[in-house]
Amino acid sequence: LRAREGRYYISDVEISAQNDPYLILATPTTDGGVVAARLRMNVLWNVIAGIRFGESGRAYIVNERGRIIAHPEHEIVLKNTTIADHPEMLAVQQALGRQWIGTYRNFEGKEVIGATMPISDSNWIIFTEIPREEASTITRSALFQLGGGALLFGILIHLVTRSMLNQIVLKPIERLRNGAKRIGQGNLNYRLEIESTDELGQ
Repeated sequence: LRAREGRYYISDVEISAQNDPYLILATPTTDGGVVAARLRMNVLWNVIAGIRFGESGRAYIVNERGRIIAHPEHEIVLKNTTIADHPEMLAVQQALGRQWIGTYRNFEGKEVIGATMPISDSNWIIFTEIPREEASTITRSALFQLGGGALLFGILIHLVTRSMLNQIVLKPIERLRNGAKRIGQGNLNYRLEIESTDELGQ
């Protein structure tokens, strides 16, 4: 319905009859129709699992309602885990551009330093977290060298994650979206150039 109204649409996580998780991506066409594609969630999950920093820093993705849709531990997603009522989610929703850095106790009860940013053309937000104790150890030495602290470390995590996410996920999804749009406009000869042979390329 959202795509028919002229807006790009990404669904929540759905489970197929074969118990495979997936998302639906849909974009409107110029003639009032819709072009849709199904993206297997293991593609996004593998990308998120690959975003690591420090000893135990990691990333996960939530939708605008706070439901976790991609996490290195798949069971967390399959259990429909939500952080909607957690202070960090409320802070993100009030932050300018949904970009926020802070310290908090995450949904697993761990004290962490986290940084967030929105994912372009979606209702998703990526959280990057590192245990506060680990960050403190790193920033103690950084204090002497850079004059920074936990905030500086959070900004660094934010910048590195944005770069990785753009390269690994957002650019390929944007190419898929543009390709679907061209096909929806009637260019049935259009072909997407596949640059990688990994799961996302497939």
